[in-house]
Amino acid sequence: MEHYELSADETVLFKGNVTISGKEEKKGFIQKKREYELILTNHNIVFVSISKGGLLKKESYESEIHPLENLKVYDNKPQVIRRDNSVQVYMTDGELFLDFENDKQAKEFTSKCIKEKSGESKFVRAVKTVQNEYHKTLDALNIDEETVKKVVVGTAKVISKIGSISVQLEKDGNGGNVAKKIASVTRALKKEEATKELPTSK
Repeated sequence: MEHYELSADETVLFKGNVTISGKEEKKGFIQKKREYELILTNHNIVFVSISKGGLLKKESYESEIHPLENLKVYDNKPQVIRRDNSVQVYMTDGELFLDFENDKQAKEFTSKCIKEKSGESKFVRAVKTVQNEYHKTLDALNIDEETVKKVVVGTAKVISKIGSISVQLEKDGNGGNVAKKIASVTRALKKEEATKELPTSK
């Protein structure tokens, strides 16, 4: 690459332009944020600052490298937080507050950065989040997972039997035997439940 040399096992995941809060430059009487080329690789977050050349001055550049291994992780979540086109990146040696040109670039950088650090896609992380919340809820209510399974299975059986009545009613075309059918199912369910132990919590 023109302004950053990749190592043998390094590949580019994202490129874009950003400004960084706290890194302003003065142009005359005006102070403005300096623009950087951001390069995300599977090893580093790289910022390249390019100074334009003039008649008697060549173009120059400086590189600032932040290893991905220094990206903080809390509760198994890499600490890269996006809000609109702004992204906060928390490293072990400090914080980076980045402003992208648009929301799309900010979202792409955030997604690829988190995936590279965690090794998981957004979908997998979402599934794990739901699973974690599910188990936290069970722990808070002092309910074991086996109890939940028994309740779910029992509910499914009731729904299945009620469903079979509906199908039969459609075939009969009348409600003449409705009371008998419901009474029959009710007796069968009571008999089945009487032979089982009620599930208990921890």
